[in-house]
Amino acid sequence: MKKKILIGVGALVLISVILVMVLMGNLNGIVKGVIEKVGTSVTGVSVTVGAVDIKIREGSAAIQDLSVANPDGFSAKPMLDFGELAVKLNVKGKIINHVKVASPHILFEQKGKTSNFQTLQDNMSKDAEAKPEEPAEEAPPAEGEPAILQIDLIEITDAQVAVVSDLFEGTKNLTISLIKFENLKGTAEEIGKQVISQLTTQIIEEVTNQVIQKQVEKAVGEKLGDALNIFKKKE
Repeated sequence: MKKKILIGVGALVLISVILVMVLMGNLNGIVKGVIEKVGTSVTGVSVTVGAVDIKIREGSAAIQDLSVANPDGFSAKPMLDFGELAVKLNVKGKIINHVKVASPHILFEQKGKTSNFQTLQDNMSKDAEAKPEEPAEEAPPAEGEPAILQIDLIEITDAQVAVVSDLFEGTKNLTISLIKFENLKGTAEEIGKQVISQLTTQIIEEVTNQVIQKQVEKAVGEKLGDALNIFKKKE
């Protein structure tokens, strides 16, 4: 009798483990799909995720190979490649305490007066303006409303930026030591817009100040030097 009970308990434990594994597998797949769907909707370009691994007991998650494609008119290489995102979270409270990204790869392409990041920003602004406002008298249904999330801190360290421009030959590289966003709150789509908007603005500023402006000053200096040399020869 005891043997049968032990076998029964063992079977229940095994079934429970299998169920948890199946549910977690589905959860990881669901979150992966949501990130790709929301990311693509927000940016207007393809957003892909390699894998998601959520560990509820540890209150952590890993998002691997998160990549954001370049807008139309630029190279086929991804503009953002985050590698792995380490996440600390409180599932019950729908709070993400900390998202950390180390050494992501960023591609900044400039063509004429615009860039891939400026194009992404412009496309997001146009998309927001094109969406019709909901009538004030029609309240959304209580069920099915998007969950309100909170992210305390997103921290990006040692971002590796490759800059390609028609102002100079080859590729210029720079490192942005720290990019961070704090106290974000809203639906997944709202937070996505906040992060992408702030991220693109900061990258444009960093690249303009550290690379583009220096190259322009260098080119102007060289032309001025050539002009002075011609003037001296005439004397």
